Amino acid sequence: MSDEMAASIAERDMELVIKEMRIESLLAALDDMRNRWKSAEDDWMQLRAQVATLTERLSRCTCTDDDGNEAP
Repeated sequence: MSDEMAASIAERDMELVIKEMRIESLLAALDDMRNRWKSAEDDWMQLRAQVATLTERLSRCTCTDDDGNEAP
């Protein structure tokens, strides 16, 4: 094998390694985004549950005026 051919093969191998590293980096970034999305989704669902609980509690409260007297 000539030196030129060996250099060409080495260059292509290096390009493949660089491409694999970029793919791995992109996959890691994608996993990070998925984790952030899942965390935000969990936070959102927890907020909807809290709102439902507060709404239910509010509906059971007795309505009072500013002086604490039961409103008509």
